[in-house]
Amino acid sequence: MSTSDPSVQFYAFDIPALQAGSYDLAVTHHAKNLSPQGHQFDEAYVFARKIAVRGDRFALDPAHLGAVFPPSGRGEFGQCLPHVTLLRPTLPWEREIAQDTLGTPWLAVLLFDSQTHPAPKIQAATVADLSRTLTGSKLPATTASYGDAEPSFAPEYGESLSDPVRVIDVDRAAFAQLAPRAADLPWLAHARQLIEANAATDPLDDPGHVALVVGNRLVESDPTGQRTYTAHLVSLEGLRAFLPSADDALRPALAQYTAVRLVTLTAWTFVSVDPAETFAGYFDAAGFTSGPLTLAAAAPAQPSPTTAGDAFAQGYVAVDHHTRLGERTASWYRGPFVPYAVAEPQPGASGAPEAASNPDALLRYDDADTGMFDASYAAAWQLGRLLALRDTAYSQALYGWKRQAADAAAISALHAAATASLEIDPHADPQEIIASLIAQLYDPATLGAHPQ
Repeated sequence: MSTSDPSVQFYAFDIPALQAGSYDLAVTHHAKNLSPQGHQFDEAYVFARKIAVRGDRFALDPAHLGAVFPPSGRGEFGQCLPHVTLLRPTLPWEREIAQDTLGTPWLAVLLFDSQTHPAPKIQAATVADLSRTLTGSKLPATTASYGDAEPSFAPEYGESLSDPVRVIDVDRAAFAQLAPRAADLPWLAHARQLIEANAATDPLDDPGHVALVVGNRLVESDPTGQRTYTAHLVSLEGLRAFLPSADDALRPALAQYTAVRLVTLTAWTFVSVDPAETFAGYFDAAGFTSGPLTLAAAAPAQPSPTTAGDAFAQGYVAVDHHTRLGERTASWYRGPFVPYAVAEPQPGASGAPEAASNPDALLRYDDADTGMFDASYAAAWQLGRLLALRDTAYSQALYGWKRQAADAAAISALHAAATASLEIDPHADPQEIIASLIAQLYDPATLGAHPQ
């Protein structure tokens, strides 16, 4: 574990060494006899290979999906931007939305809701259904997809036309309102790395290098709890021609279509409830005008419990108490919350907490009334010490401070003893003290003897 707080490094993008796709690799060796003598030759030897860099395209590897937010279910998510955490930090930049758009992510989070933009149904399809020019395509004539935006769209090495994909057909008007603009995409993804102070020496420290893809639409709380949100992580590979323009006008590439087919890599559904419908909302709305949680207008007249009834009324409970001597008894205890309004005492005032070097100094014994200890402040002192010692950085700093204080005290005592022995002013300059010590050491009257 780290002994100090970690830091987080943010990156606008994390460009991979090679983007996903196919590459032609050629190595040419040119050999030529430069001497006029001997056999003359001038030949070129070429070694050519086709290589492929595989990356997620039509499906997301489960090992690359870290988390989604908001999580599936119900909760208070108002004014949040939905986002996906990817454990492969280069994934959002391994492909492009168009040629020469390096640094712009090809992934986006689209947020649908049941009131304004209902979520489209997820359909099972194949790679062939993403372009009407591919063999066996069943893409409807009124639906645009990847092959319409990028005519060169085709399966890559290791992919086939029959590979299954999950798609959604988004209405053209909804796509224009929900999809991010191309200029906004670089702001909707970033990489981050958690840097531990001792990650290089401690194998248990995980630097935590991830990427986040963030949606462009805020979640709104619904007092009725009926508004359902559905978020989709979709592929925008090659779709720059379809993305909304700066004025949100209809793109010419979509003029003849009524819908846009997108590959969805992951999807989840959640409901953002009204803050008043959460635990905090219920608690804040509770009047506590009656019942056991009623707050008294003022503290009881007697600050210390005199009877069991008084103790319970003040928030005390009787707990088992094992003393330092091994004895067992019952003592009063209460936490930091009391069922009545109290004024915080000023330091030094009557009733203010006292400084103590051990928890036993804070035990209070009521021998006149209940005959029991009040261990509340003693338990708080002990809990504070344990929390402090659990903090490695704090305990090390405390130990260093104590060492410095002990060293300073030892040096001060040595200084006092030396100045007293030399009969000089203890506030004298250190060089003067050293000069007096040398003078006495070499004084003929005391030569060979140590000063007393």
